[in-house]
Amino acid sequence: MAAVDYAQYLAGQLAALRSARKVERTRLRLEIATAELLSRTSYARLTVDEITETAGLAHGTFYRYYAGKHEIVLAVLQGFLGAIRGMRPSLARLEDPYAAIHAANRHYVEVYRRNV
Repeated sequence: MAAVDYAQYLAGQLAALRSARKVERTRLRLEIATAELLSRTSYARLTVDEITETAGLAHGTFYRYYAGKHEIVLAVLQGFLGAIRGMRPSLARLEDPYAAIHAANRHYVEVYRRNV
């Protein structure tokens, strides 16, 4: 899978969850909003108001899912790291270990370039 913007990746997951429970979709909407905002602003400037406004949800809804911005940012970062590991191309076919390391590093650099 090619390296993608993480917010777009999450939006694709949301589209696939149309028949899922509202709880799962709402949590994902909050995470998408957080990922989008973190691509434009710093953690220190990020607010719960911005997250809920971007997600199109009421401010109080946020606290049904997360204790604060630290908790949602941690969830987004953990999801991001898991996703980039999952998107990494298969390196088993490469016999040369240096070629495998080079391919993996190229993947990670491209993902970070698009998301940081």
